[in-house]
Amino acid sequence: MGEACPSTPLPKSSKELNGMQKTRGRFVIFRVTEDEFEQLKIACHRQGDPSMSVFARKVILNAPTPAAGNVIDKLDALDRRLSILEVAVNPSKK
Repeated sequence: MGEACPSTPLPKSSKELNGMQKTRGRFVIFRVTEDEFEQLKIACHRQGDPSMSVFARKVILNAPTPAAGNVIDKLDALDRRLSILEVAVNPSKK
């Protein structure tokens, strides 16, 4: 746990610059296989994060979380755009 990745300085957040970094006192624990652990180490190294904790926190907290309705709305919009394009390319389809 907490295995270090290559040491790369992280950009300072505004909270860190003001000397008011929040204390992280909560734990989130999950188990991984040896293969998954190796994949995490490689991904952490590629991102240049100083630890797997930093890497995991960034990935989890910045992950897109599309709602099911949002995906359906996007598919509907895409379907409408394709229909418009189809009519524009082949006007006899009206």
